[in-house]
Amino acid sequence: VPEANHFDVGYYLFIKSQINDDLKYSLLTNHFKPDNKYKFPTLKGEDRNRHFQLKWLTENPFLVYSPYIEGCYCINCVLFPNVFGQSLGVFVETPCFLYKHLKHYSKIVNRHSKSQFHSGSTMCADNFRRTFEQPSLSIVSLIDKERFELIERNKAVNCVDSSSGSNFVALLKQRVDSGDEVLKCHLENGPRKSSFISGKDCVYCIIVDETTDTSTTEQISFSLRYYDESTNDSREDFITFIDTVSCTGESIANIILDYLKRYSLPLDNCVGQAYDGASNMSDIYKGCQA
Repeated sequence: VPEANHFDVGYYLFIKSQINDDLKYSLLTNHFKPDNKYKFPTLKGEDRNRHFQLKWLTENPFLVYSPYIEGCYCINCVLFPNVFGQSLGVFVETPCFLYKHLKHYSKIVNRHSKSQFHSGSTMCADNFRRTFEQPSLSIVSLIDKERFELIERNKAVNCVDSSSGSNFVALLKQRVDSGDEVLKCHLENGPRKSSFISGKDCVYCIIVDETTDTSTTEQISFSLRYYDESTNDSREDFITFIDTVSCTGESIANIILDYLKRYSLPLDNCVGQAYDGASNMSDIYKGCQA
């Protein structure tokens, strides 16, 4: 680029592909600015010769003069052509030579400054300058900053303490520590059967059914359902037949309690019951289940 045209926006209109961010910033902030001694070319007007007036640049900061083209451009619209269904024209792709008719020049500058096209380009130019001068304001930087702050906030959150040996128990504890009053009340005051959280206790279900053998002796079959750690699966095993003298719900319940005690099975660890449909077994008021 010739030295005389180094910051002349008119020159780069023909080689826009070479305008990188550094050059774009230089053209915005350090473009060619004629001084009081600069001699503008003369154009022949209708009544007399006229030339570009320096005060127009002062009155309209978005205008820049190009010695290479000998006309003025809108620097914002040239570098950031924010098109809204409009064709690029004067001040953007072509310079304004209408200053030979001063009244025409004033009208066209005023119309351009109020256009949607110019407003969008000016906004883009202002944003570009801010982010170029302060890279921390760029969208990428702001996203990275937000991501870093999120990581730091997450680090400040107490991690799940699995020292209990159980992730499930640790998660419950974290919920309680986080203010879950309903869960806290349930664990502290709820029935033991409804708050089982231990991975070591042997829990089981009882399965009881009334039967009659070939001699017509009343008896019940007693089975257990439990978790077998060796196979990582649940099992159902028949335990024994128990002769009964009475088939009332209370009598059968006492027999079951006696056998649970005999086999050292804590009643508190019984988390389920299964009976047949007879009322003396499953009735909610007087049945064995009750």
